[in-house]
Parts: sequence; structure tokens; C-alpha cells
Amino acid sequence: MRKLGKLVFLCYNLIKKEVIMTQEELLKIIDYIEDKDMVINPKWYYHASRYDKEKYKNILTKGILSAYLRNDDNHGKTNGRYYVCVARNMELDTGNLLAAPGFVIDEKLKTLNASKFEIFELFEDTILPFRYCDGDDDERQVFLKINKSKIIALQYAIKKWAIHDFMDDRPVRDIQRVKELFNIMDSLNINLPIYDFSSKKEINKEKVMKLDI
Repeated sequence: MRKLGKLVFLCYNLIKKEVIMTQEELLKIIDYIEDKDMVINPKWYYHASRYDKEKYKNILTKGILSAYLRNDDNHGKTNGRYYVCVARNMELDTGNLLAAPGFVIDEKLKTLNASKFEIFELFEDTILPFRYCDGDDDERQVFLKINKSKIIALQYAIKKWAIHDFMDDRPVRDIQRVKELFNIMDSLNINLPIYDFSSKKEINKEKVMKLDI
């Protein structure tokens, strides 16, 4: 336990831009909190979303809402105002889905396939079911909202960034955010797992909450 405390102290100091911890030591911390293999259902859907504490709290209480239901005119996505984007193949969309944390969605979801036919872009901001995407072939879209009952887990690829962005403060920040997400769920009386798809592990809540980071 004393050895783990030393690693946590070194990890904390990385936030201050003091490069006094090796990548190996950081990965030991992640291996410590990721101690359980996860079983991936190939039929799950995924929705990636830039992390914001209040935004995630709203999603966990209200579901994933379209721009229309959020009263947001600046949706900036090909799903337009009335649809929500999801994907099914986590391995295919490693750029978007693993770059941001997000939500794991139950397989029983009514979706529409999105097409790369540019003519469909004309219908982007309509309710018509002719959906356009400019990203991966795996994209689907859901009309208006995804009910909160469909969210079965959260996902956060903390190991990926510990490997690829070690010299940045992102790996430590990610662990802090995982702790924050567990606190948010506790405040809402919600008990969902958090998966790391980059390591295919479940993050152990009790262990991560004990880290002094």
C-alpha cells in the first residue's frame, strides 16, 4: 500500500508539469484500478460526448437529447437538430469514440442508418428519415432522444491516453474525471459501470475512489 501511495504522489505531481513519474508507474496505477475484464456485447451502441460535469449529469437524469430538445441551434453535426448520433463498432471509430468519453447504449434501440450520399445532406435539419453522415460507415441516428433507461454504462479510455499522451496532464485529469463521474452517479443514486474500451477492462469504483488524486 505504501508503494501505491508513492505512485499516487508522483502522479499528482505530474499535474504541476513536474516530470518525475515514468509512464510505467502511471500504467501501474491504471492496472491497479482496472482489475476486471469486461465482456463486450457486439450489439451495443455508443455515443461519444466531450466531458462536461453538468452535461453528463443532465444526460444521466434526462437521457441523450437532440439539439431540438436541448433548444440548441449550434448542434454543428450531420445528425442535425432532430437526431442523435450513435455508433455500433467501437473498434472502427477509434478516432471519435475513444478520443472522448461517452455512453454505452443498450442494443434495443430504434436507429436509422446514415448514408454518405451527399444528397441526404439536404435533409440534415429536418425530421425526414434520410440521414447523412460524413464519418464512419458505422454511424446510426436516433430520432429526438435516447432515454436514460437505455444507458447501461459509461466509457472512458484512460489507458489509451496514458500511452499516447503521457507527457500531457491528460492521463491524470482523466482519472480525476472518472472519480467525478462516480460521485455524480452516487449523488443521483445511479449505479452504472465505467468501462475502458482501450484496455477492455472495467474500472473498479472502490479502488479509484481511494486514490489521492
